[in-house]
Amino acid sequence: MQMPDGTGGVLVDSVEDCAAAMLKLLNDRELAEQLGHSGREHVREHFLLPRLLMEELRLLRTLDCGGA
Repeated sequence: MQMPDGTGGVLVDSVEDCAAAMLKLLNDRELAEQLGHSGREHVREHFLLPRLLMEELRLLRTLDCGGA
């Protein structure tokens, strides 16, 4: 659930769905590239260290201002 469907990949419910999705991506290079790009962006925005550090700094600022 960290990667919504269509944001860097395809969610599947069965082996058959997985095989169909893989064939679709192998046959549609543009779709595969779009999913790869959007997946990298999603990870960059939601999971990488700079974003986590910014959240920590916001929290510390909130705690500092609240304690004054």
